[in-house]
Amino acid sequence: MKRLSISLLFAFIASIYTNSAIAAVDWSRLKNTARHDSRRHTLDFSLLFGYLFGSYKHLGVASWYGLPILPDGLIDEVNDALFLEAGGAFEYFNFTFAACDEKWWRITPMAGVRYQFYLTHDWSAFATTKVGWGIGFNHKADCGLTKASVSNFAWDASIGAYWHFSENWHMRLEFGAYSLSPGIGFQL
Repeated sequence: MKRLSISLLFAFIASIYTNSAIAAVDWSRLKNTARHDSRRHTLDFSLLFGYLFGSYKHLGVASWYGLPILPDGLIDEVNDALFLEAGGAFEYFNFTFAACDEKWWRITPMAGVRYQFYLTHDWSAFATTKVGWGIGFNHKADCGLTKASVSNFAWDASIGAYWHFSENWHMRLEFGAYSLSPGIGFQL
């Protein structure tokens, strides 16, 4: 009973916080229909923490360059923009299952699009999708199996947010299909 009451208390506090955060959003900024002849290019640096499976570990760093290709976005009534996003990741993988322990490194160049919504002056939300080719190396398999190729097609889809804490700098938090990615970046 005590656990239930504590859970309900946390749920109540979370609902108050969520409702006040939603009320604080300046929805007029999201519905800004003014022309945006140009948006600034972005350069972001992120850490990657993988969470695919319990026996799968994935760590890395990534860098993404964002080039605005549709500065006024796709929807006239919304303050949005479409970016071409290209870059890459340098990652370490470790897969452990029963008596098998595989480790490898991978460099993954990728490119795709980022669709961004400007919610307030300080906050924006985005969704990305990227494809590329992972180039694996230094593969070690301690399980007696034939070594599989660690170079392969790579893709990712994610949602995330930017917090623009100064005129040119921002923090980036991204939840991808395979990883959580906090980072920092700036506008060029």
